[in-house]
Amino acid sequence: MSEPVKSIDPGYTGVFWDYDDLPIAGSFNPFDVHLNIKASLAKKNLCGFFELSFYCDKELPVPDYLVQSYRKARLCFVPDVSKSLRAKIMIRDILLYAWDNNPCFNDGQPANLVIVSNTISQDPDMISVLQALNQRNFSVLLVRSDELKHKAVDPGDIATENLDWLWQSIMFGDKPFIDPSETRAGSLLCSGCHEEVSITEDEDGDGDGDGEQTEDAVVKL
Repeated sequence: MSEPVKSIDPGYTGVFWDYDDLPIAGSFNPFDVHLNIKASLAKKNLCGFFELSFYCDKELPVPDYLVQSYRKARLCFVPDVSKSLRAKIMIRDILLYAWDNNPCFNDGQPANLVIVSNTISQDPDMISVLQALNQRNFSVLLVRSDELKHKAVDPGDIATENLDWLWQSIMFGDKPFIDPSETRAGSLLCSGCHEEVSITEDEDGDGDGDGEQTEDAVVKL
């Protein structure tokens, strides 16, 4: 008699994002943002139930009618957080998340942390918190601007990425970036027209066109 198949919990991924460091256009489809970022993180083995928190000033950066759509996509805004206090509040929430999702207390289920913040990357005490979590079986990814390399604290064993990678993740997910100037047909639009674009690719890669296939891509900016 075969034994029942045990379901494997893929764990949790929490994203803590300083919205000032990388704002996104309010016209983006929040479900596309969710799926694209999740797909990019999965390529880095950061998988599982996904939630993202944007930390921002008093005014919400998206129209009121879109706020509910963002919540349904598990993209939440934490408003009324001044820039001077934002990093500390993010660290507090990261520690609360770590307490709730500690792999040691959850049957070894993986727990991942993604932090998007230039301020945290420059603060030795906050980097120490992330290093401590990294040593306690949390997978930590710190995303920051390349311009801060000379100011940033050495993150040690913590994995890092730059904001360009995150921006391309929002736009394309796990798909490779296609430079419009290198495509043979069409181009990637357009800040606001939301038109469909045809992109021609030679799937078999031999340049003879036998494997050519056209895909329709909608780019929302």
